[in-house]
Amino acid sequence: MGKFIVIWGLLMFAFAEANAQATLPTIMVRPGTQWCSENGYTEVKDNQGQQVEICDYTKAMNDSKMLQSIVAIEGLLRDEGFKVPSLKQKTNAINEFAAEELLMDDEDGNIADKSALDLSREKAVADIYLDVNWSIEKIGPKKQLSYTLEGKDAYTGEEVCSVTGLGEPSLAASEATMLREAVIGKIPEMKDRLQKYLTGILTNGRNVHVAIRVSTGSNVHLETAVQGGNLGRVIYKWILKNAVQHRAEAERSSRTSANYNVNIALYDMDELPMTTEDFLWQLSDYLSGEPYGIKTRVANQGLGRATLFIQGK
Repeated sequence: MGKFIVIWGLLMFAFAEANAQATLPTIMVRPGTQWCSENGYTEVKDNQGQQVEICDYTKAMNDSKMLQSIVAIEGLLRDEGFKVPSLKQKTNAINEFAAEELLMDDEDGNIADKSALDLSREKAVADIYLDVNWSIEKIGPKKQLSYTLEGKDAYTGEEVCSVTGLGEPSLAASEATMLREAVIGKIPEMKDRLQKYLTGILTNGRNVHVAIRVSTGSNVHLETAVQGGNLGRVIYKWILKNAVQHRAEAERSSRTSANYNVNIALYDMDELPMTTEDFLWQLSDYLSGEPYGIKTRVANQGLGRATLFIQGK
């Protein structure tokens, strides 16, 4: 009986490992920051007093050369079995939805207000963003393409893989054709590196940032005594318990705020992709139940960041 259990355990481990290896990340191909900057497809935004240059993907995807190049790379990735949602289709859908919302008003004629947080929820979602940067140099009558493909974790911005190279000089080939021919030999290497990265985060979880804040006017705070210790301790224990392999690190805390780096699972119990916001809504449900009965709300700040606000009892 003991041997049977051991063999069965080994078989299940092998099955799980095979499944992990068969899972490929969802990749969204997009124009790279360098290309956008060099071609005038950026805009400057204020980020808490700092001016930040960001890509205007809607305009960049209307550039026929970049669009053709991205379609070529998407095709190569799909041939390798990756899920590759289209950034062009997603941005078009978001823009169309936004235009429709402008036509929607309430019975008093007021247009529905939309916050920056609402807009952030509509960002195109993938496991990996693959940023495409390329430029053309003249070599006599011919032109040569140099390129960089940068894979970044969509949640954390962490670089997953980077591939650079030069294409063969050409007299008349389009940029899209030159990019496809230059990159095609690199795809197996890229696939292997992306697969290893995904297998790693399937095992260890994805590292995200969660913040806890006490709202003004709340009648409880993180040092309030509750069943199981003070409220801050109860929250930290829940985070540790629900983090993958209990990997969670407290950054700093006070009576009114706490910050944690947490490894969360890629998928929830229903095998649906889980965001940082989803993770904190689970904490919110926990705190709203017995014996705590605490009201909270969750603010999404992108895929890899979210804040839970404690509003009191």
